[in-house]
Amino acid sequence: MASPSGMSINEGTSILVDTAIEAAPGRLVVAKFPDSNETTFRMLVSDGGKLYLKPLNQDYPVESFGESGRIIGVVVQAMQKFH
Repeated sequence: MASPSGMSINEGTSILVDTAIEAAPGRLVVAKFPDSNETTFRMLVSDGGKLYLKPLNQDYPVESFGESGRIIGVVVQAMQKFH
């Protein structure tokens, strides 16, 4: 999730996800939408009491995240590999 400004996680970066940590707004999470078999890596945000998944790259849309979605885990570490 490379971003032109702010926090950025470059392609090829490995992330460590803890499935035991409770997700809270402001944390990076791996989540699954109910209508998809794919997971997504985004920041969990709250606005007006509703949860949203916000990509770090502002070129992509913020997506509503309701009760039917599932948080797989919270990102606790990122490791960049240098070639």
